[in-house]
Amino acid sequence: MTLRSADPFRHAKNGILASYPLLKADERCDVVIVGSGITGALIAHELTAAGVDAVMIEKGVVASGNTEASTAMLLQEPDMELRELIARVGEQHAKRVYQLGAEAIDAIEELTVELDDACDFARHDTWYVVRKLWRAVSLKREFWARQRAGLRVEWLGKADIAKQSTLANSAAIVSHGNAAIDPVRFGAVPRPRAGDAAQYVCALQ
Repeated sequence: MTLRSADPFRHAKNGILASYPLLKADERCDVVIVGSGITGALIAHELTAAGVDAVMIEKGVVASGNTEASTAMLLQEPDMELRELIARVGEQHAKRVYQLGAEAIDAIEELTVELDDACDFARHDTWYVVRKLWRAVSLKREFWARQRAGLRVEWLGKADIAKQSTLANSAAIVSHGNAAIDPVRFGAVPRPRAGDAAQYVCALQ
């Protein structure tokens, strides 16, 4: 990924949080993880927690690249409305996708406690808004679908929105339980102690 600025915000805020030895010799392991971004860090955590001998390699700075350019938003909703997803994969599977999103945020919150660093994790309500009145009818059906799926959602009409904001929108679905986190800190928190399942982060020369 090519970043648009020379000094991304989270890099400027956090600096270099961790450094690891260069890979100068052969290493033996069960799994090699290429890249130490947020995805690599979470994969490494799950593998080592399961007792898998894993080595992570990184050609640059730990938790840089895509990770430091992340929006930091943790959303239970995928990039598709629940009703559209139901039409594609069926109601049971579609509901489970949304429920897994909510469970994933809970798991990340628990992990920040385990790692002894909150990484600026904070819960936030998110709004899915529409401006046109005709879109409000479709959005209300989406709200009912999410409510039936057991998601923590709230409906706001135009008057409700005006009481809480300056937005001139016709309707909104408020999702409770979403969150935000500092992805750089979350990706670069200290790795398991010596004596735990082996996990190395090696910088490539």
